[in-house]
Amino acid sequence: MQVTKRSATTNATVMEVSGRLDAVTSPGLEKEIAAFFSGPARGLALDLGRVDYVSSAGLRVLLLAARKAKEGGVGFAVYGIQSQVLEVIRVSGLESLLGVVPGEAEALAAVEHGAKE
Repeated sequence: MQVTKRSATTNATVMEVSGRLDAVTSPGLEKEIAAFFSGPARGLALDLGRVDYVSSAGLRVLLLAARKAKEGGVGFAVYGIQSQVLEVIRVSGLESLLGVVPGEAEALAAVEHGAKE
């Protein structure tokens, strides 16, 4: 798994994740997310377009990110999800909790909107 961060707007960062998100790799993403939220409050859009597998451990990290964003009063969204990963998220009933949207533009709009709530 690899993680790349970039500023998308003044209020939002995009974190691009690639590879597998499982019990072995999810601690790395969890550390990235914890470090992100320990800094100045900014919204986070997770690009999962290059994630080809997610396990329950990976879902836990995604939920942790959504919870940290909510606690911090910042926007959060997940986008670009491949069909097999999206199916796992849907079957788990986590689609709305994670703020799943189709693309980056929608994710950034959701992040901006979430920061204002």
